[in-house]
Amino acid sequence: MSKEPFNPAKNILSRFKRDKRANVGIIFGIVLVPIVIAMGSAVDYSRAFLKQKDLASAVDTAVLAGGIFSEATQAVFEDKVKKTLYANFPENEIDTLSFNRDEATKTITVTATSNVETKFAGIWNVNSVPIQATAEATPGRSYAEIVLVLDNTGSMRWSGKLNALKTAAKDLVQILHDSSPDTSKLFISLVPFTTTVRLSSDLLSWSGIDFNGLSSVSGEDFAGNTNVLDLYNDMNIPWNGCIRARPSGNDLRDTTASSAFPETLFPIYLAPDEPDGRFYNNGNFRSNNGSSYRNRYINDKYLKPTLRNGPERQRDTSKYTRSVSLSSGRGPENNCPVQPILPLTTTKADLDTAIDGMTADGYTNIATGLAWGWRMLTPEEPYTSRPFDQETKKFIILLTDGVQETGSAGSGPRHNETYYTAYGYATSGHLGNVNGNQSVSVLDDKVRTLCEKAKGLVGDDPDAANAVYDDTKAVKIFTITFQLNNANSQNLFRNCATTPNMYYNSPNNATLQTTFQEIANELMKLSLTK
Repeated sequence: MSKEPFNPAKNILSRFKRDKRANVGIIFGIVLVPIVIAMGSAVDYSRAFLKQKDLASAVDTAVLAGGIFSEATQAVFEDKVKKTLYANFPENEIDTLSFNRDEATKTITVTATSNVETKFAGIWNVNSVPIQATAEATPGRSYAEIVLVLDNTGSMRWSGKLNALKTAAKDLVQILHDSSPDTSKLFISLVPFTTTVRLSSDLLSWSGIDFNGLSSVSGEDFAGNTNVLDLYNDMNIPWNGCIRARPSGNDLRDTTASSAFPETLFPIYLAPDEPDGRFYNNGNFRSNNGSSYRNRYINDKYLKPTLRNGPERQRDTSKYTRSVSLSSGRGPENNCPVQPILPLTTTKADLDTAIDGMTADGYTNIATGLAWGWRMLTPEEPYTSRPFDQETKKFIILLTDGVQETGSAGSGPRHNETYYTAYGYATSGHLGNVNGNQSVSVLDDKVRTLCEKAKGLVGDDPDAANAVYDDTKAVKIFTITFQLNNANSQNLFRNCATTPNMYYNSPNNATLQTTFQEIANELMKLSLTK
């Protein structure tokens, strides 16, 4: 059999026909085209989604501006709505704009449309994505109750933080008053806190105060069955509203205070005179190895020579009739804020004065500040507010610049294990172990529980499997950590906020003012009904 003559060209073509190594690349190239188009289209629609959010925010702000000028002429009303909208969304991107004032219901409606040009979807003949936003407002329909719960502790005097807070808080008040169509329905309160709070002057004779020492914690820091109000009288110093936390779980409740149930009464705060670093020995006053306490305001030389150890000298009450030296924050009000609570008010000047009066000193107990902020918004005494109803919206703005702090043994508290707070000393056992090593975690748990109760939790345990929330009694909470680089505290405040976007972390003074302005703008939307 004869062989076919060798043909190099035919041989090459045959090998090319059998070789499939490049087919994958060709197929991939064909498939890649629709994948890229699909991904590009997704980018287009993502851009449209973000643009829709911007338009909705601008329309919300515009309808609020319309609410402020709801009684103006149609020309003025329309001018204010347009200017506000165009200040927050490019005018040349608005396709249609309509607004209406319903004279019967007083409802204002603003609707705007736009189109977002596509970059990739045009291949499918989709050259733009239409977007629309509508907002309605009924001016004057809602009452607003807003409580500023603000950290006034010693660290706030560093780096101009307290002045920045005053500026930001007054700016918020100004924005809200300028934007409110009816300031008679805008109520704002101030609750400054350190390790406790100072009640407003109108409560200094309130029946819910434990004036007779009936509570289990009243007088627990002193010898005998002592009523601390008597010690104030012995020192010829008036009690000016510094208050302790209620015992038996009532610190986390809004239970009505009643002398029939002593544990519901609010105990009077009196930080004991702590021992000098000296004691009597053979009739002479001698050094006690240099050991000293922070809150010393009565000289131990007045004590009986038999009272030699620190705890005995601290609990003795006979010394309170002697000369008292109040300096450097020492005294019976040690760690209590200077500025008292300002109850809900519609008067801007009173708010500005109270904010300007804030002073930085003391340690951090967020729980007690938050508890009084929440009590400000409930209909129960002592600060009776409007009921929880559809006409009233309630808010808390909670700010701190530090972690909860009670002090620790070896840094000044000595046998007390902590500094004096609304919960007394650690040795009283109200904050976990008597050595104070659980005090911060216990306070954090109290804050978490109070946050949930303010948001409508029924009961005292947010971790209960059957935990129930009553949305009709929920307060919306904004939280701010101010120059605080502590992950645990940031998470505590993030979880306390009603929604994640209502938590703000402000790293500097300038950002704090921006933060308060953003919160003010959110609060301006209180009158939005849709």
